[in-house]
Amino acid sequence: MKRREFIVKGCLSGIALAGSCFLLTVIKKNDGNFHALLMKCTHKGSELNQKGIELVCPSHGSIFNLEGNVIHAPAKQGLKTYPVSVKKSEIIVHLLT
Repeated sequence: MKRREFIVKGCLSGIALAGSCFLLTVIKKNDGNFHALLMKCTHKGSELNQKGIELVCPSHGSIFNLEGNVIHAPAKQGLKTYPVSVKKSEIIVHLLT
């Protein structure tokens, strides 16, 4: 497996995965650490919208929390997460391909 890294500078607009482009959202957790979530609904693949502290699927109403866990069906599986590291003032999202 090859490791890929992306450095987030300002706003990360999206990334191409399997021929489709989806947003990644970088979340700063209460403990000061970060993680990234793929903003793709695990139910039918629609792009998610952030509404406050929830990530909402406009197609079928699935709702995820900022940890990527399902809090409202029809989605049954949580969101894909990616580890994040911080070096100086740069946020690095670690993607595995």
